[in-house]
Amino acid sequence: MAHDIQVVAISNSFELVYRDELPYALLTDLARIDELHFGQKSAFWWTDYGWPDVVITTRPPSEEILKATYRDQSCPRFVLPFRESSSICLDLLADVTAWQTFISSLDRNKSVFLAPYVHTPALELLAASLLSNGFRLCDYRPQATLVSKLWNKVYVQRAIFEQNARLRSHRPMAIVAMSDRAVRRSATLFKRRGIRQLVIKSNAAVGGAGVFFVDTEALSLQTSPLQVLLQGCGQNDADRAAPYLVEERVTWDISPTVDMEVRRDGVDIVGVALQRLYDHRYYTGFYASARFNMQWWFQAAIDLARIVGNELIRLGYIGPANVDFVVSEGERRINVVELNPRRSALLDGFGIWKMAGGATKITAVSVVDYVNVGAQFGSWNDAVRYSGEDATAIVIAVADGGFASKFRWIGLWASQGSRNDSEAVLAQAVARIQDPLRDEVGIAARGQFTRVEDYAA
Repeated sequence: MAHDIQVVAISNSFELVYRDELPYALLTDLARIDELHFGQKSAFWWTDYGWPDVVITTRPPSEEILKATYRDQSCPRFVLPFRESSSICLDLLADVTAWQTFISSLDRNKSVFLAPYVHTPALELLAASLLSNGFRLCDYRPQATLVSKLWNKVYVQRAIFEQNARLRSHRPMAIVAMSDRAVRRSATLFKRRGIRQLVIKSNAAVGGAGVFFVDTEALSLQTSPLQVLLQGCGQNDADRAAPYLVEERVTWDISPTVDMEVRRDGVDIVGVALQRLYDHRYYTGFYASARFNMQWWFQAAIDLARIVGNELIRLGYIGPANVDFVVSEGERRINVVELNPRRSALLDGFGIWKMAGGATKITAVSVVDYVNVGAQFGSWNDAVRYSGEDATAIVIAVADGGFASKFRWIGLWASQGSRNDSEAVLAQAVARIQDPLRDEVGIAARGQFTRVEDYAA
């Protein structure tokens, strides 16, 4: 049946980051380069209906990357709208040439499965245009209004986490604060419980941009505006605005994440991985291993993720989602900390694992984004070519959209070799490639690479 369906991957992450459409020219250099880099990952999203036939993105991965990943499989067709705004869906609809290229890439005798990073109002406009042009959509349902609610941390706390006794027992103490003053008042309640460190999450935050670590005592004594305390953190104004979710900051050793597909009749687990988090907030990669199923937290994370998935079904959400956890090994405790109603940043890594797994017995993979390539390498290809010491391991670049910028970014994917786990292989690669003087996203501080494997034994 899948051969009768064509998959369209859409790298529309900035329709989430910038929910109010902005002119592309007003985005910062960092934002535009990040969008180029991250958007390339959509070329490797595996779906129930197979690999993408068409990818809508700003810039495709280089030919060398596609050859190293797709190998004997057919590469997707890339559609590149002229970027005028932060919404790639709206830009596609506005670019007559790109739109014609897109619809001519589709077979009218086959249904179209839309695979966006996140379901947005702009995606629904794109879907409506396809329907008006006579195309059939597979497994599509308008749900932008619900998805916008699910990005609301206060809504998720009240509608999902607090509604299930099992989830409540695996959550840090949390208080909803509807104003800046209420945030300060919450400090008194936490102090009475002996809780000294807090996490303040903006209701509209995306990723680590709206996550603030605050001392309880400092918050209770704060007399100046809350914004002063939060100054210098967050990318968007919405990340520093009420309402907030104020949580106990629990100590933890590892942060598992579970990717899943939420269906009308149940929840399918796509993968489990350990996140690589810079400053305990910012995602920079992951580690996944077949050994995880021997760890006590592995099945607990899957069981809790399924509960979250079933709560999503109750609310009417169908589609990709992922749930983040933190694990305290000493206390043998796992906490649910985040729900994301979207495709995961990990899916390209899982997809490439699936591509490569047919030819080799790969049991562990490691991914790191945003490696700053040292100036001694004239091209990213030169850097990757000499990155590994274990001939049986695989080290490939999976994104080069930021290499031509001042950041010289690439993303790396590594598998285990005969002598080393994938984390050790990746550590060797980063040590060779990374500019030792650069640490913009915490991948390698002074030449040191944080290996998640060390905490997953």
